[in-house]
Amino acid sequence: TDAGWQLGPVVLSLARLGVAQMGVPSEDEDVNADALVLLLRASFHGPEPSAGDAEPGPTYQLELDGEPYAVAVHPGWIDTRRGPAADEPTLTLSTSARTLAEILSGALPAHTALAAGQLTIDGPTDELDRFLATFSYEREPASS
Repeated sequence: TDAGWQLGPVVLSLARLGVAQMGVPSEDEDVNADALVLLLRASFHGPEPSAGDAEPGPTYQLELDGEPYAVAVHPGWIDTRRGPAADEPTLTLSTSARTLAEILSGALPAHTALAAGQLTIDGPTDELDRFLATFSYEREPASS
């Protein structure tokens, strides 16, 4: 609805406040793939759009707990949806929702997860680094 679209920026701002407070999921905490993919909208910190910048960025396909999700990066915003990427993805990541949450929170280094077989990728590893730089929500250490 029109009211829903008007509330979107407010809800996203509130979600960004929540992301700033997130930590590592506890062992007994359920990590839901749908919620994690929606969280990417709040944790997104990609480049801001510049005048005339209409060129889309990378497209990622996430295979979380066996389910495909598409993440398309655009200048200043992202689109996430359930299902495979419409175009050839720049990078495909396959893992569990819990492992991705641990990686994004900084609790588990992605390259450690790759070496342990907890994460597999189809695409260049520098794109994995770009994905993490764009979506990780590792908290900044508290200043003293």
